[in-house]
Amino acid sequence: MPTPRATTTSADGSVDGTHDELGGREVWRGALLLVLGLALGLSSSKEFRLEVNGMLVHPYLFVLVVLAAVTGPAAYGRLPASQRNALLGFAGAFVGVSLLNGDALPEVAKAGTFLATIWTLAVAARRLPEVRLGALGMCVSIALVSTQALGQSGTDPYAPVPFGEVGNRNAFSLYALPAILTGVVFTMHRATPKWQRLAFLGCVGITTLAIFLTANRSGWVGALTIAVLVAARGRSLRDVFIVVVMGFSIFYLLSTFFGTQVIDERLDRDQKTKQSDTARSDLFWTSVNIGLANPLTGIGPQLVDDELGKRVPLGGNTEPREAHNLQGYLIAGGGLPLTVAFVWLLVALWRRPKEWSRAYPRPGPLEVDGRSFLQMMVALFFIRGLFSQEIWSIPGFLLGFGFALAMSIVGFETTTPAANEASVGPRTARRSSARSLIASSSERPSGAAADATDLAATPGGRDGRRPNLIDREFQRRQVLGLSARPQSRRR
Repeated sequence: MPTPRATTTSADGSVDGTHDELGGREVWRGALLLVLGLALGLSSSKEFRLEVNGMLVHPYLFVLVVLAAVTGPAAYGRLPASQRNALLGFAGAFVGVSLLNGDALPEVAKAGTFLATIWTLAVAARRLPEVRLGALGMCVSIALVSTQALGQSGTDPYAPVPFGEVGNRNAFSLYALPAILTGVVFTMHRATPKWQRLAFLGCVGITTLAIFLTANRSGWVGALTIAVLVAARGRSLRDVFIVVVMGFSIFYLLSTFFGTQVIDERLDRDQKTKQSDTARSDLFWTSVNIGLANPLTGIGPQLVDDELGKRVPLGGNTEPREAHNLQGYLIAGGGLPLTVAFVWLLVALWRRPKEWSRAYPRPGPLEVDGRSFLQMMVALFFIRGLFSQEIWSIPGFLLGFGFALAMSIVGFETTTPAANEASVGPRTARRSSARSLIASSSERPSGAAADATDLAATPGGRDGRRPNLIDREFQRRQVLGLSARPQSRRR
């Protein structure tokens, strides 16, 4: 469980640790996160992706390995147990049902990438500036890919396909949508420096423009979902005003310099569009029926496309067909176990971890922002998943989840007792802190292991955090308001 650490606080007890300058190892972590985010855009070209056993390896994974080494194994315990168990449960269930149904090397690789990316990014950053650097690299890389595609489109309204070498317009939105949400969150965040705020804003505008010009309707649905989520979660009129201004500005640029022909044609439901919608509906319900017929293990994720090709032929063509829907894909591929694991994962990411609530009943302001970011990412992931089965393994959403989790963890760790007491009252805060201390005392190692733990927590130790009190009983009694020393019994 992450341990709350001290930060600078204002007179009212609120946290003021978001503008901390990076130093020492934090500089290296921030630089690696920035490079990792920038490497995301390299996935748009086959030239930068290494082929292994027929699979194209994403370039950012090489940076992720270095980041994991710099982070160290001890930091992986910072991810709350409820979220850690849900991630392991989903990845394990996916691998399990895949191995039960034949050759599953690609599925195992996807599950490993899913788990390693989210978990490593969630625990790598120790300060908000580090998280911002990684998010900025992600947004800049997708904006550069979008700019290149827009520059090559010329006068053809259907020309821009940013990930044309490795996918279609649908694939691009899976990278662009989490980058747009991430950029909007940090644009509106109060602690973002002005130059970074302008950079995030520019990236959001360019990427959103590319989303609408690619004529991908599911991408449009995702962009509108982001606008609704951000406006609904805005805590002031300023937030809503920013969303409205950004929307009108993008529409003005679109209609003035590119025209709305592509939007008008895609909104016109011709015969081809109706057939596509009907086919998607048939694929989803067929996937559900496959899962109901195989409730224990499904038919295996690797066999879903082949089975759908046989059951939903188009014009007599029985070639493999994707489900075009994450929920149906998981139901057909993994039956009840994988479906339950998927719901468990979404609930665990949405809810506040119980261990955090025991430590501090009310979250600090930075944790509120991080959890709001994470919940919006979960909602966007679920809605966009209605139109794509590969969304769970696409790096765009993996990085989005990782940065959102990192922001919430940093927010929890920078919550101070003073801020918590101001929000819930001193009595509730003392009770909560006492329960947390008692629980931590029961899990504390003894003997030489305890001495090593205390040494590692000293300013000269490995992590440089505030030292723990050796006498846990004294600290517990101090929180409870009891005397510093227990009175000895009279004989």
